[in-house]
Amino acid sequence: MCLVFRPFIESLHICQAAVEVLVQPLVQDGLKYDVLLPDVNNSVLKGEVSKLLGHPYLSPVGVTGLGDLTFEGKLFGPYQRPFISLPFSVYPNTSPIWVHFLVDTGAPFTTISPTVLQELNVNVENPPPAMICNQRASIQPSQAHYVDINLLGADFLHLYNAALLIYYSKQKFQIKLDVID
Repeated sequence: MCLVFRPFIESLHICQAAVEVLVQPLVQDGLKYDVLLPDVNNSVLKGEVSKLLGHPYLSPVGVTGLGDLTFEGKLFGPYQRPFISLPFSVYPNTSPIWVHFLVDTGAPFTTISPTVLQELNVNVENPPPAMICNQRASIQPSQAHYVDINLLGADFLHLYNAALLIYYSKQKFQIKLDVID
């Protein structure tokens, strides 16, 4: 009987070791956050995600879209990742551009890729305060395995008392911000 289950048990130990290796960066120094996104990079954001969301990545926003408090995103790819295109600028002097964010309620911070910061001629190492959806936001540069990806993290969602409603059967979701003027 032990011989039958031995390969299963050995494979279980291998899986457990692999999981420990993948989880390690999440808790390093108690502050770092990392996420593996092997299927999404800058070219996917410019191509498939832009087409899905209806806004070219890093294109000018214009006047429309700046007063909205409800935004619609789409679930992308086989992993149904929630992406949303939101007006983004650095405070106080850049015109807003459309930036595609992965909504990550488990991410403690909102992060912006160096590509976006370079597009706005901003210091990547020490970015200034930002505006997302015409609301002030604290940002950090994206790093590690998700360097190309912008994360809309729990800090922004909590600050603006955001409601997140996902319609899996329709492959879309909504974020409504509760902003008190």
